[in-house]
Amino acid sequence: MKIYQVDAFTDRLFSGNPAAVCILNSWISDELMQLIGNENNLAETAFEDAVICFNKCIKLNPTEKMLWFEKGKTLGYLNKFKDAIKCFDEALKLDPSFEPAWFLKGKALKNLEHFKEAIECFEEGIKLNPEEADFWYEKGDAYEQLQQYQFAIEDISKAIELSPDDVIYYQSRGLLYSNLQNPELAIADFTKVIDLNVDDQLNYMSYSMRGMEYLGQSRFELALIDYNRAIDITSIPKQSRK
Repeated sequence: MKIYQVDAFTDRLFSGNPAAVCILNSWISDELMQLIGNENNLAETAFEDAVICFNKCIKLNPTEKMLWFEKGKTLGYLNKFKDAIKCFDEALKLDPSFEPAWFLKGKALKNLEHFKEAIECFEEGIKLNPEEADFWYEKGDAYEQLQQYQFAIEDISKAIELSPDDVIYYQSRGLLYSNLQNPELAIADFTKVIDLNVDDQLNYMSYSMRGMEYLGQSRFELALIDYNRAIDITSIPKQSRK
């Protein structure tokens, strides 16, 4: 991996604010980015500095799709979604098969509440990689925002088929089933989240939501058990939780 250190907010060497720029062939995790930042003693959230650095790099190499993509992602962190979309479009002009740009463009459009356009982006991503669960999930979530709940359930169910251990997918589908007044299927999805036991916050929400479903069915003892479990999660210190 090539890492460049660029001086932002200056036209002189060894002054201004330093920032690291990495030229990537594929996206890396947030944890690895943090480690790179720590190794280079750089600020953790210097997104504005990063945009300036990407602008400089793009001037030097305007045909590098990753620069446009990284700039777009950084603008997304700054909630500048319209500007981010312009960057993703530039990346896609250079490489129409660049899946991450379709994905983040779709998410930016969702943030702007342009849900139909977001769905079109996720569909382009699915054409390129129909085995990527996140495309199906985000498409389903966009349909949910449009209150097209059956389409939402179909897409999120496809995401679950591709990634059967992702608790967020079950949680989202469970909430959809709950809104559609299908308590048994909602209970099944909330139970799956609890069984996977990935995150206390998700477990808390699933116990609470499952308790509400039991309450709606007049299954009062089961509802009380789930509410008590939710309360227990909030009262146990984090270091004591398994």
